[in-house]
Amino acid sequence: MAHTIIPKQALLLSAFACDPMTGSEPYVGWNWAKMLASDFDVHVLTRRYSKSLIENDCFAERVTFHYFDLPWVSDRNHHWRFIKLYYLVWQILVLPFVLYLHFRNRYIIVHHITYNNIDVPGFLWLCPFTSFVWGPVGGGQVAPHSLREVYGSSWWKERLRSLLKCGAQYNPVVLCAAWRARLVFFANEETAGRLKINPRKSILLLETAIDGAPHCALTDDNKESSTEVRILWLSHVFRRKGLGLAIEAFRMAADRCSSDITLRLDIVGDGPALAAEQSKAKLQPRTSQIYFHGAIPHDQVQEYMATADIFLFSSVQDTSGNVLLEAMRNALPIVALDHQGARAILAKRGGKLVSIGTYRQTVASMSQALVELAIDANERAHLGREAREEVLENHTWSSKRARVLEAYGRILAG
Repeated sequence: MAHTIIPKQALLLSAFACDPMTGSEPYVGWNWAKMLASDFDVHVLTRRYSKSLIENDCFAERVTFHYFDLPWVSDRNHHWRFIKLYYLVWQILVLPFVLYLHFRNRYIIVHHITYNNIDVPGFLWLCPFTSFVWGPVGGGQVAPHSLREVYGSSWWKERLRSLLKCGAQYNPVVLCAAWRARLVFFANEETAGRLKINPRKSILLLETAIDGAPHCALTDDNKESSTEVRILWLSHVFRRKGLGLAIEAFRMAADRCSSDITLRLDIVGDGPALAAEQSKAKLQPRTSQIYFHGAIPHDQVQEYMATADIFLFSSVQDTSGNVLLEAMRNALPIVALDHQGARAILAKRGGKLVSIGTYRQTVASMSQALVELAIDANERAHLGREAREEVLENHTWSSKRARVLEAYGRILAG
């Protein structure tokens, strides 16, 4: 007797950023599609900009991709200065296309995945006869006022951003999206606190995760026997990433370490704030111990992780932090500020979370954490093991899939 094949239910993921080759938001969009492909007939709404990257990957055959872009901006990447403004326009103009797709495919769930700022929920909640899922929503966190020095003369932009985030609870589009949503995932507690959502339909869940991979411990003995301790800072260099804060903390730590330990800071990444930080670094002490490597392809990140002893994450405003999970998977102990995404990831184990005080107090606290790890190889190894255990237990795509499917099951069961 032939078995009847039950067709999978159709799911639409809205992933403005999605491709298999890039980190950050495109990485999130791509991996959510991969995560759910075995359980649903997954359709992904994304930009035409990513089409060639997507279709060159063999996984694309398991998912249906729908591309939408305005013709004169389809070649602009996600670092384009007007990309957020374009995203607002995209969310409005894509709605008729989504309604057409829904008419053809009868989606049971419409889930808004990437570029999930709390004040920009899009309009897919208007899609009728579907269960709308929003999130993981981030962007509700703001930079601490005491660390305004990180932003320099552009602090006013962050203050304006803070006011917009505070106003999200009064934004009618945000309120309608939250009301219409059957489920809202929040990426961190700061964002969740911006909206009054029924606890039965809100869940704290990072938007990102990482694939578990075996940790190569072959270099650990070499690390422990070396008198040079390598600190890695890796990010796209925006003001909010706090590179200046990291460099000052490194210099103070290098001054405080004993003469038999040499600290080295490797800075990997490029961006609009890099040139200014490089210029300042050349005028200050410890220049010979600071190495700027510029931007690298995502597939080379592992090489820098493998040679590092400590990972320094100095962001003063971040929803989560994909790079934190990569460092933890590589069994690197983390030093980070005790707030927002870093706290959501590291609150249990795997690193030293630095208390936020005044700018000078924060630099000193971060410096102290670096010194403690630099002089104690056993503690580095212990925290590194904890970091890896935390990732493998709670932050893999398979563990996230289980939580998402459980949540989907509740809303589909009514």
